[in-house]
Amino acid sequence: MSKRRKGLFEYLENAGILERNDAEEIRLAKISYRREYQKRHKQSQRRKRPEYTISFSIQNGDLDRVQIASKRHKRPVSEFVKFAVLAYISDTFVVPDRAVLAEVHLMTADCLNFIQKIVSQKTSYDFEQTKRFEEIEKKISTLEENLNALFCRPVKIEKYIFEALKKNPSLKQEIQDLLTNYDSKTAFPFTSDIRPIA
Repeated sequence: MSKRRKGLFEYLENAGILERNDAEEIRLAKISYRREYQKRHKQSQRRKRPEYTISFSIQNGDLDRVQIASKRHKRPVSEFVKFAVLAYISDTFVVPDRAVLAEVHLMTADCLNFIQKIVSQKTSYDFEQTKRFEEIEKKISTLEENLNALFCRPVKIEKYIFEALKKNPSLKQEIQDLLTNYDSKTAFPFTSDIRPIA
């Protein structure tokens, strides 16, 4: 007998309903037991996995932005919100198309495996050829690391700004002016070209 059926049987027996053998009373008691069981089960689940309710404004476009982003990331809204929050607090990206990232990762891994196989076989003793293969292997490894960093670990804005200032110190005044004159209702009047760090 399952734990739930055993609990139901005990519930009916303790209430004295089984002794009376009234079919309608048993049916109503089963419904009552089921409601109590489901209530206790939900409370237990909430203790183990708390749930939070959030709302998005339609008037200011929050809902549309979240729905569009969730579609772009090919996830349901609730799953997207969960992944976005976890990615934000761990300084990582929610990759828009996981399949493309997986495909790029697989391609670089295949290339690396192919080169490693050639290098390990060493059928000819051409030192220069072996050296070239080892260089290609290192470049593919570096490419794989850079792609992983690019897609999964975003560079913080502070680093972008620091690198841009190192390349062009005159940006400092423009950034200060931007922050001083910033108006939340206007677009960024940024004229300089700050590009992602390569």
